Amino acid sequence: MRTHLLFVTSFLLLCLVLLFLFSQAGTGSIAGTVTDPSGAVVPGAKITITSLGTHAVRTVVAGPRGEYVVSNLQPGTYEVSVEQQGFNSLKQQVDVTVGSRNTVDAKLGVGAANTTVEVTGAQGGVQVETQSQTLSQVVTGTEITQLPTIDSQPL
Repeated sequence: MRTHLLFVTSFLLLCLVLLFLFSQAGTGSIAGTVTDPSGAVVPGAKITITSLGTHAVRTVVAGPRGEYVVSNLQPGTYEVSVEQQGFNSLKQQVDVTVGSRNTVDAKLGVGAANTTVEVTGAQGGVQVETQSQTLSQVVTGTEITQLPTIDSQPL
């Protein structure tokens, strides 16, 4: 009876761990550091991440070293907005893909709180992964159906 109970408990624990891992497998993240013109960190800056596809909004505050991380983002295009009182705000678009860790460092200029600097880049360009050595690629349904299969007939 104890062996059966131990087996069931172990199986349920394994299922929970796998569920947790697979729930985060299809997401990406955005991280960065907020600095002023001299390169000094700007702690307490408000970072707003807005999905341009779903209009979902996530807000975080930069830590004491000016760093922030927003994880578990579904693939898509996001607008990153960084604001801090006494500095110009900054807006930048970034494409998040599965497994990507996108770096958006914000160098805020000193100025009025209502001045905004908007950074735009070429959409669809190649993104360089600088945070890890992992490779990832989105595989389409067509590519999956074109994969070779093993012939099940004996030789």
